[in-house]
Amino acid sequence: MPSSSSSSTRPRWRGWAGHRLRGRGSWSSSWPTWPRRSSGARRRSAASWPAGGGGAIVNVSSHQAQRAVRGALPHATAKAATEGLTRAAAVDHRPAGIRVNAVAPGSIRTERYDAHLAALGPARAARTEQQMARLHPLGRVGRAEEVAGTVAWLLPDAAASLTGATVPVDGGRAARGPGPEES
Repeated sequence: MPSSSSSSTRPRWRGWAGHRLRGRGSWSSSWPTWPRRSSGARRRSAASWPAGGGGAIVNVSSHQAQRAVRGALPHATAKAATEGLTRAAAVDHRPAGIRVNAVAPGSIRTERYDAHLAALGPARAARTEQQMARLHPLGRVGRAEEVAGTVAWLLPDAAASLTGATVPVDGGRAARGPGPEES
């Protein structure tokens, strides 16, 4: 796979995976052309695959592809399209030995999440944290490194029999049932 890394000690897939995980061509920057750009990027990536085929692509979806949240129409629509693209690409690229899967993160602690909590003030932030803990059977929101760990597990041959799947990385939120916006 192509690598943006100049270091020969770094695994070849890391640079490529990092490039894809940064979300170029995602709906947030170009919603009207997202499906066309994403499909084009997938075709170019598969065409530039090393001779002999094999390998894996991991797309990033969201728990909102399956459970929309009020006010997130473009995001939920784009992530549902990502899951459809994942399944179709898994079928199209299987003859070349390329597996295609996706991860669907739920609520993840990021700088943006922490900034949101800080803007709420201490009392409201504490209530929000308690509410989020109740929503997730694990009792907390996820961490970015947990999503990255799932992606890292999907890329090598340890997951060789998995293709066309979307793996939830949501602390069990999808299994729990309705969210607060549905109550």
